[in-house]
Amino acid sequence: MDAGERPWPRYLCRCASLATTATLSASGDYSLRLTVSTGALSTRREVTLTANQAPVVDAGPDQSIDLPALAELDGTVSDDGFPTQPGRLTLTWSKVSGPGTVTFSAPASDFTTAQFSQGGTYVLRLTANDGAIASHDEVTIQVNQPPVVNAGADQFLTLPVRTAEATRSQPAISTLTGTVQDEGLPTPTVTSRWTQLSGPAVAILENPDSPTTQAQFPQAGTYQMELSASDGRLTGRDTVTVVVSARIVAGLQAVYDFREGAGNTIRDQSGLQPALDLTLVRGAIERLPQGRGIALRQSSLLATAGPATRLSREIQRTQALTVEAWVRPAQVAPAQPPARIVTLSTDTGQRNFTLGQTNNQYLMRLRTTTTGINGADRVLEVGPVNVNQLTHLVYTRDIEGNAILYINGQVQQRARIDGNLSNWNDTYQLALGNELTGDGQRPAQEGQRTWLGEYHLVAIYNRALSTEEVVHNFAAGL
Repeated sequence: MDAGERPWPRYLCRCASLATTATLSASGDYSLRLTVSTGALSTRREVTLTANQAPVVDAGPDQSIDLPALAELDGTVSDDGFPTQPGRLTLTWSKVSGPGTVTFSAPASDFTTAQFSQGGTYVLRLTANDGAIASHDEVTIQVNQPPVVNAGADQFLTLPVRTAEATRSQPAISTLTGTVQDEGLPTPTVTSRWTQLSGPAVAILENPDSPTTQAQFPQAGTYQMELSASDGRLTGRDTVTVVVSARIVAGLQAVYDFREGAGNTIRDQSGLQPALDLTLVRGAIERLPQGRGIALRQSSLLATAGPATRLSREIQRTQALTVEAWVRPAQVAPAQPPARIVTLSTDTGQRNFTLGQTNNQYLMRLRTTTTGINGADRVLEVGPVNVNQLTHLVYTRDIEGNAILYINGQVQQRARIDGNLSNWNDTYQLALGNELTGDGQRPAQEGQRTWLGEYHLVAIYNRALSTEEVVHNFAAGL
């Protein structure tokens, strides 16, 4: 290099070989000369070299943050300005490792923010490229998120049936099965806790500091329970609803409490699908104050929109059923008996069952292979009918054929209904207040079986409730 070209220090290997190496102590442009001499004559040639060093990158210090905070990344980069003048660099932030996705607000800048989709340990890289050489540095970000908490599925419980020997009511007992997951930051230790947010009484928890614990619910009502978990810095929460019913729910296939408040549709509250909602087909319904039920003051019919196939098939499967109704009759003697309180039928001569009312008596017809398609060969009838009195009616029939008709929790009649339910027709609709059509020979209006009065609850089960369970439902009231 000629004097005065660049003030860079240099070291050249002086040797007699045409091939050699040169060590350059700093970046820059160098002119190197090769001289060949015979002693008397000499010649020379020059070559220009550019010495380029990789950019120096610092991605910044390691960090620990809590979601949803962003990580501020403040990297520094320096370069010798070669090979591109005046020293332009290309910068890139990228994720090297980590459990989720990372979004950089300015991925081509040394200063940027990073947003993380989930907690965990991430390694991020800042890369600088001068056009010839790239170098990088990495930074570790520990991202802490709240523990992921799942309090479990909502539950529907029933208070135990009170036996004659019991001196006091027993609580409904269930297991709260929650789960807690954490990424192990800032420490692997996570503490959990069950807390009651609301409810009609204090729930008793066996181990409230465990995600899974047994719980006792002493009274009927709706309880809100919260499971929380803390990793020392952040807390995750989830809630579960526990509904404790004073009524029996095991085997319940359809239930109507008439509490919609308005409209001409009565919702099936069983939670089973497809729901067997009832719609007003003809006549009118009167909604009682405070949603306490409905009244039929004139000839009316409420029925499912189509066949109650799910109900018929489920009762066929178990070969047992319970039909329950809280009603307030408006007359002793219907105009066209037997009036239909609850019926699963198609006309006046074909049914799976009918709970109805005749002159001063309640009756139940059940179709079996021995009672015929109208269920008329073995009818249970009990009375009297107390007009304008709230009355609890229950009919049960078990797989052995043992049938019982109750009024207000008391056994009124027992009978054996032989045969099975294999001849049930699953195309029949479920209806209240009337028969669906006539007998197929007379006009529909001549086949009406109008029942007048109030409905407060109707429930149908795919099993025969025990006497203790019937008494339990009667005691539970509305």
